[in-house]
Amino acid sequence: VTAWACEHPTTLQHLKEQSSVFVMSDWLATHSTQAIVKGLDQEMPSDFYFGSRLRDAVESGAVDEATIDAASLNVLRAMQTIGALGRAPRGDLMKDVSTPANRDIARRVAAHAIVLLKNNNILPLRTCAGLVVLGDLQNYTVGGGSGRVVGRTVSLTDAFETRCGIVEAYADLESEKAQDAVATATNVLVVTGSQSTEGADRSTLALDGEAMIDAAAKLNHNIIVACAAPGAFLTGWRDSVQAILTTWPGGQELAHALVDVLFGEVNPSARLPLTLPMTETDLKFTQRMYPGLPDPAPPKGCADPCLRVFYDEKLEVGYRRYDSHNIEPAYAFGHGRSYTSFVYGNLTVSLSQVTFDVRNIGGVAGAEVAQLYVVPPSSRGYQQLKGFHKTAVLAPGRVERVTLRFDARTFSAFLDGAWRRIPGSHELRVGASSRDARLRGTVDV
Repeated sequence: VTAWACEHPTTLQHLKEQSSVFVMSDWLATHSTQAIVKGLDQEMPSDFYFGSRLRDAVESGAVDEATIDAASLNVLRAMQTIGALGRAPRGDLMKDVSTPANRDIARRVAAHAIVLLKNNNILPLRTCAGLVVLGDLQNYTVGGGSGRVVGRTVSLTDAFETRCGIVEAYADLESEKAQDAVATATNVLVVTGSQSTEGADRSTLALDGEAMIDAAAKLNHNIIVACAAPGAFLTGWRDSVQAILTTWPGGQELAHALVDVLFGEVNPSARLPLTLPMTETDLKFTQRMYPGLPDPAPPKGCADPCLRVFYDEKLEVGYRRYDSHNIEPAYAFGHGRSYTSFVYGNLTVSLSQVTFDVRNIGGVAGAEVAQLYVVPPSSRGYQQLKGFHKTAVLAPGRVERVTLRFDARTFSAFLDGAWRRIPGSHELRVGASSRDARLRGTVDV
């Protein structure tokens, strides 16, 4: 069936079969009154179709009144289940209801999500003396649209004052005073990012502060860049700086979390959940693949020009396309550095699992995220992440024996409507990223 998601009867009925739920549309995703007949229970965020148009459809006989009753009951049952029918709405959406414990959790989660992309032995910082901060996190702690959550957000200034007292900070490099401060600083932290919102694509993968990074790097060698980006971003300036961290939109405690990582209170252990490209055109998508070709038979409600996207890449998404087409990334999927170093060894492989050692050979405690990739027979370099494990925080010299167990899909592919095991010799790659295999083995299926 080809239909809008909110009018796709198979999908909607499948959702309802999983549990006692009602189905609500995404914002502006309803395209006709017939959606309620197909299984949609509630239109959001308004009543463009499920208001007077739906009433007219019922009065004309196009929609049965029993269908309205069933959809309404689905919503009411859910409200009754959570106790919403027995009490009046209360509370203030703008009220800060967080507690010290909540804020501590937010701070720790944000810190442990920060990825250290590059570090030429400049981090962790040992002192606040001589540090100059450029830029701010103010616009980058949350996303746009439904991702913009109101909270008591800690400013970068407050976070540094808590740690260091007064730190020399500037919004940009426009003034002569800022330029002189950067030129004479011991270390310079440049903080920038990129905004994103639902309902629109980002116009560029460049960070907002690229020009500031370039300008700062011409004035001082010891540049540290913190990038609060919502997804992939370009790092064409990476060779001119000494350290790069990506913080993502880390929420209200992001500033504290960043300071914790910069000064080594938290040893970074997060890994990239995506690939950072060399250029915006790394993946070499065709016009068919993005943004698409004009649809010869556009569905009702599709805005002009109505484009149809063809998923010609099939399973070659993200790092899998980089690998199968031998494209060199700026930073690979799964990449992330630490303030310590780890070695892998003692690999053993069976038909049910792979086991190996991870040892901390550096000078400080830290955790490692070991990853398992499987290369199927005759795959042309195509590999898939099939397992990962974050070790405990290991003291220098300590080792953890890691076991990653196989499941029914480890050596399978979805073919002809079902998961099927692929016979032959599968190569196993264990390491620190998709491009950093430390151990190799094989399993014959």
